[in-house]
This record gives sequence, structure tokens and C-alpha cells, in this order.
Amino acid sequence: MLFSAHAVGVVVPLLTLPWLARVLGPAAWAPVLIAQGLANWATLVLEFGFDLAGARDVAQAESEEALARTAAAIQRARLLLTPIVSLCVVGVTAFIVPDDPRLIVGTVTFVVARGLSPYWFYQGKQKVRTAALLDALSKVVPAAAVFAVVRTPDDGWWVLALQAMGAAVSTGLLTWRIHGEHALPSVTTQEAISALRGAVPLFAARAAAGLYLQANTTILSLFAPPVAVATYGGAERIVRSSINFLTPLTQALFPRMSRLVRTMPHEAHRELRRILLILVTLAVLGAAAMAALGPVVVALLLGPSYTESVAVLRVLVLAIPLVTASTVLGIYWALPWRREGLFLWSIVLGGAVNIAVALWLVPSSQAMGMATAVIAAECSVAFVLATAFARDRQGAR
Repeated sequence: MLFSAHAVGVVVPLLTLPWLARVLGPAAWAPVLIAQGLANWATLVLEFGFDLAGARDVAQAESEEALARTAAAIQRARLLLTPIVSLCVVGVTAFIVPDDPRLIVGTVTFVVARGLSPYWFYQGKQKVRTAALLDALSKVVPAAAVFAVVRTPDDGWWVLALQAMGAAVSTGLLTWRIHGEHALPSVTTQEAISALRGAVPLFAARAAAGLYLQANTTILSLFAPPVAVATYGGAERIVRSSINFLTPLTQALFPRMSRLVRTMPHEAHRELRRILLILVTLAVLGAAAMAALGPVVVALLLGPSYTESVAVLRVLVLAIPLVTASTVLGIYWALPWRREGLFLWSIVLGGAVNIAVALWLVPSSQAMGMATAVIAAECSVAFVLATAFARDRQGAR
């Protein structure tokens, strides 16, 4: 159920790419891509790493009382962050896309609705059937509505508005369900702040990762015209959709690995090695196929106005095996073993490399320069984690 729901949630929005690329055109699509990239990064800030830290704490909770208190503290912590994040999103969006207040409203509403989602709670309990269905519907229904309401280049703001509506309904229903199933206690502001402090390493890692996962279209827009943003954004959206198929594995295996670390650490290591080998092999094969079929994929999904996206796509596909390796080593190894410091350092390094290479190459190479920066960042993250994992295995022998 989890894999099916997530696959639908990834594939159906991907089907809107041909429509948006053609109806909006590069010039009108670029502000939407910029707003979506900013929204996705700001969502990571509002989630504050609790999508991983909260799921881990729920999976390792020793009693129902501890479980309920964890949920209450995290909910309170995110509510404390909401006005700060909202004001920042409004300010940045108004600066980047000042000509469309509707796009600004849709962006901040989407960030709040998605960032407050308690999906992590059901992930930690390994009871995600209903939550996964709601999450998929929150993406599928807005994606389907795009075909009905986005008819001219002036309708781009509807994309964020529809996504915000879907996220708001999903978050509202999941929050109502938690309160119906558990008697969440009242927690103090100090407990919420304590929860924030505990999640700081994971938050910092997620926020840094956002510098080369979600925020690159925004960075590119500072140095390049809208056509270059659309050239990069279209190719990046295709590749990221492929990478997103890893998400259900993360949601399913992260709680399991967290439990195995406590009960059977040697079995956890063996399972980790199997997962790494299988997933990286599949990722390499998928990346090779996408590179070979690049012209066909771009023509089908983006249209004839985006031929320059083919070269960008062929560079970005290298991220598929790199992200796969980093995800396995970071999410399934470093975090369950509570090596947040290592995970954070690798991600911060990746973010720094991304920005440095982008500042060097984007002014002259634009979209291709940004794609190169992404691969350099992913290489640095994968190298740090793989090196640490290899040393850990040698030390365990």
C-alpha cells in the first residue's frame, strides 16, 4: 500500500509537466518553478528535521505515554516556528516574484500546510496505510485539477494554490486522527523548545541539503534569465521525480532499522549492506537508461521549447545513484546509530560545495553550471558517508 500510494503521488504530478511546460511556456513557468523550489526548502525548515527525528523517537518510544508526549511536544514546537517561517517566506517570495501576490499567498499557505503534517508520527509507528493514502490524494487531486484551471500563461499561480489546498486537507485530517487515537498531553513551551534542540542536528542537515535539492532554482534565478531557469528546472524536476521513488523505502525501512539497531545490531549491518548493493545497482541502471533516452524523455515531458534541457538532464542523472547511496548510508546507517554529527557534516559540506561551484559556474554556464554544482555536491556527500561507513566496518571486525 505504501509503495503504491507513493508511486501514484509521484507519477501523477509528473504528468502535469508536459501541460505546464507547454501552456505556461518557459517565461511564465520559471516563476512557478522558483516558488515551488522555495516552498519545498521552507517546508524543510518548518519540519525542522522532525520527519526523521520524530519518526525515530516514536519508533523507539518505550511506552504509550512517551509516544503521546513526543507527539505533543513536536506539534507545539512546529507551531512555534510557523509565524517565523511564514514571514520569511512572504518576504523572500515577494522579492523574487513581486508581480504576482497570488503566487506569494499560495507559496506560504503550501509551506504551512505541508510543514505541519504529522505524517512522521504514523511513519514511526509503521502504520502508514491511511496516512500514505491521504498523502497521495493530497498530490493527485491538485495535479488533476491543474488540467482544468491552468489554461493560459497567467494561470501559473493556481499550481501553488492547488497544492496548498491538498496539503491543508491532508494535514487537517491526519492531525484530527492523531487526537482521536491518542490523548495528547499539554506540554510547556520549554518542552517544545527542548524538542527543537534535540532535532537541531537533523534540521541543520535537512536545511543544508535543501541548498542543492530544493533551492537551486531560486539560486539560479539570481544569475540567469527565466529561460535558463526553466531549462534547468524542467530537467531537474524529471530527475527528482525519479529519486523520489526512494521515499517509500525511507519511510518503511527507517523505523525498522532504528529498532534493529537496538535489538540486533549485527543483523542491522547485514541488512544495510544488502540494501546498499541492490538499490545502488538499480539506480545506476536507471540513470543509464534515462541518459540514453534523454531526447525522448525531454520531448515527451517538456516539449520542443526545451531541447537544451537534454544536456542538463544527462548531467543530473548522475545524481540518481549518488543520492541513492547517500540516502542508504545517511538515513539507514548514520541516523539509526545516532551519528547525526557525521550526517550533518556531510550535508553541510555538500551545501557549501553546491554554492561554491554554483557561484563559480552559473554566471557563465547558467543551467549547465547549476547541474554541475549539484553533482559536485552529491559526490562530496556520498564520499564522506561511504568513507565513514567503510572505516566503521573495519573497526567492527
